[in-house]
Amino acid sequence: PPPEPPPAPYEKELLRLSEIIGALAFLRALCEAPDAPEWPRRMQQLLETEGTTPGRRERLAGSYNRGYRGFS
Repeated sequence: PPPEPPPAPYEKELLRLSEIIGALAFLRALCEAPDAPEWPRRMQQLLETEGTTPGRRERLAGSYNRGYRGFS
């Protein structure tokens, strides 16, 4: 596979956002909030937009999962 391009200058913030979305996905569903299904969809949109390489998609998904598991 071709080498992965250098990370974007906002990579750290994007990974943190993914983690927060994961936490919200768990907590909003736990609270039976009406917007609960929105958070996994937002993460999917983020992956489609920013997951430009397999490695980056993996890091974003990993951050989401870490946030989700942190509250489960």
